[in-house]
Amino acid sequence: MPSTEILDTPAERTEFSDAVYSMIGRALAVASRFEASCRALALLLGIRQSSPPGSFSLTRPEDLDLLISEIRKRQLFRQIESVVLHLNLPDEASRLFHAARNDRNFVAHELTMGIEESLQSGHQVSELKSDLALRVR
Repeated sequence: MPSTEILDTPAERTEFSDAVYSMIGRALAVASRFEASCRALALLLGIRQSSPPGSFSLTRPEDLDLLISEIRKRQLFRQIESVVLHLNLPDEASRLFHAARNDRNFVAHELTMGIEESLQSGHQVSELKSDLALRVR
């Protein structure tokens, strides 16, 4: 029978594991909200610039569907670049957006790798909490 180790989750709940998973849940919520906000802003800017005045209509489902489809295909990097370009934001704003994107990517893709080690002691939980506080601000 094939190993199911890859699907294993920590067997027991402890005060430390509950605290860690609570922090991870909050961090994921903030990361998701950031990405959704970037998508929404890129969508609004896309509507403004998608076509000549009067040719795009929110009342035509096919116009809106096409625009949403195009926005969803883009990765967060491209959405941020689009927002920065359309709003002519300064380099500092671009750096801030991309720093937030990097932190979002860490939370979404790397944070839980090896998390079992962080569930062992209050000190490790405190370190994780400090790291997340810097990334999710």
